[in-house]
Amino acid sequence: MAREPREPREAREAAREELARLLADVRVLEGMADAFREMIARAQAYRAELTAAGTVLENLAGQEGAEILVPIGAGSFIWARLSRADRVLVSIGADISIEVDVEKAKEIIGERLGETEKAIQDYTSRLAEVERALRAYRERMKTLSEAAGLAGGAEEGAEKGP
Repeated sequence: MAREPREPREAREAAREELARLLADVRVLEGMADAFREMIARAQAYRAELTAAGTVLENLAGQEGAEILVPIGAGSFIWARLSRADRVLVSIGADISIEVDVEKAKEIIGERLGETEKAIQDYTSRLAEVERALRAYRERMKTLSEAAGLAGGAEEGAEKGP
């Protein structure tokens, strides 16, 4: 009979330990989810830039002499006259750009757009996996808390949703 009072206590302690481990894992997964959300947002912003660049190239073809607004930073623009619409400077990274014809620039932008779409899909898929794992962990934490009579315990901090 002396063993009976210890078993529920041991079970509660084991549940608390598992809850602590699950909570630590949930925190890691929440960090991963936040990182994937940030990567998705950045990739979507880059996609918007690529789309805008492609649209400009389409619309400026053969428009030599047209007046255009050129961004100078901080939401400011200056008026300029387009002297050439047949060549484009395209960044290749590390603050290096190359001069290419418009068709090659469209091709480069199109390839980058495809890569960006693929990255967004990958990040979104990975975020969904992390969110599924978070739901499973939170459900296990809820079950453990209820079973061990720890309602309102370790899982409270993990209740914020994705």
